[in-house]
Amino acid sequence: MPQAKGSNAYLALQQEGAAYAVDPTTPATTKIYFESESLSKSLGLNDSSIMRGNRNAAAPTRGNIDVAGGFSTELMAGLGAIMYGTLGSVATTANSGTGEALGSALTTPAAVIDTPNQTMTVTSTAHGIALGDVVQIAGLTAPTSLNSLYCKCIAVTSANIFILRIPVGTTSTFTLGTGTLKKVTTPATTYLHTLKVGSCLPSFLVEKGFSDIGQYFKYNGCKFGKMGLEISSSGPQKMSFDLMGAKETVSTSPFAATPTDLGKASFDGLAIGTIEEGGVAIAIVSAISGLSFENDLDGDTFLVGGGGMRGAVNEGIVKVSGTLKALFQDVVLYNKALNNTESSLRVVYNRGTGAGTATNESIEFKLPELVFSVKTPAADKPGGLWVELGFSAYYDNAAEASTMQVILKNTQSAV
Repeated sequence: MPQAKGSNAYLALQQEGAAYAVDPTTPATTKIYFESESLSKSLGLNDSSIMRGNRNAAAPTRGNIDVAGGFSTELMAGLGAIMYGTLGSVATTANSGTGEALGSALTTPAAVIDTPNQTMTVTSTAHGIALGDVVQIAGLTAPTSLNSLYCKCIAVTSANIFILRIPVGTTSTFTLGTGTLKKVTTPATTYLHTLKVGSCLPSFLVEKGFSDIGQYFKYNGCKFGKMGLEISSSGPQKMSFDLMGAKETVSTSPFAATPTDLGKASFDGLAIGTIEEGGVAIAIVSAISGLSFENDLDGDTFLVGGGGMRGAVNEGIVKVSGTLKALFQDVVLYNKALNNTESSLRVVYNRGTGAGTATNESIEFKLPELVFSVKTPAADKPGGLWVELGFSAYYDNAAEASTMQVILKNTQSAV
């Protein structure tokens, strides 16, 4: 019997959609490229305090099941689904791509919009939409915010009913008017995905496979609790993601036989084409370290009769923070910290032209509103000195209406 090797292991994920911690009806996972991972199930033991007339310990009892862990990776163009899982909302539009083909308009679609859960349940006779399909929406009387968007099908409940995911803030009244819903049959060469803080987080199935020994660990009900990014001037841009889930199932066969492989399209430090502070280009930044997006997940949801599994994983208030490191040339940044002056940060990475086609992908991180914390620069070495200022981001009145906004241009019609 061979020993399992890490080099042969893989991770893959798929949004659950229909119900929490329930497998999607059709396996369609996407491979995750990673450096290391720690996703696992743990089942603690509770020591017994029973006294039995001697000093020997009584047998312990079982605790609750904790599914948690994470993985480290690099910033890549194919991380859109994970970014969506972390922030919670995505709006996809066309991006001047070519070659797109659409099916016929669905027959007199009606829809019920669930604004808090960011879904739209569509009823249309013999719709022909399958799980994972992308639907283009155009010309609605209401909500007009959905017009020109491409929305992914996350569940099919019957031949006449399916569910689309929609962006945060979509109003609840649906009026078709002269509008249309059409399936994307052939994707264009490029799309633009705008990710923002959603009103809720999607849950995912995550599978860890050891193909060399034929063992597969499937985790249901997983939500992304934290994202970390190290923005540096060169080399791979290191990322990390933490998850919390509900249950683990071990099998000798994978959930999806062949996960979709989006390839390794990494952004390095030299791909940074734009960096702005306060809306103005800044050329003295060395790094943005410890950029962290946290969802404050609540996993204390164990139920009597629930088999020790979490009944839900609930997201809390987001927290976004990090540290800006820049050449110490003046006290402009320091004074912003001292005066609690609102600022912003924007970093854009481009592969090739950044147009969004294959090998030309782009990703932008924007914190529209933030303040710096005060830390006086130190003369801690003979050479050049740096100013390092921590920051906390928030949403008050910025047009983006999100503590963090990520804009991704790539070849996917849906992330």
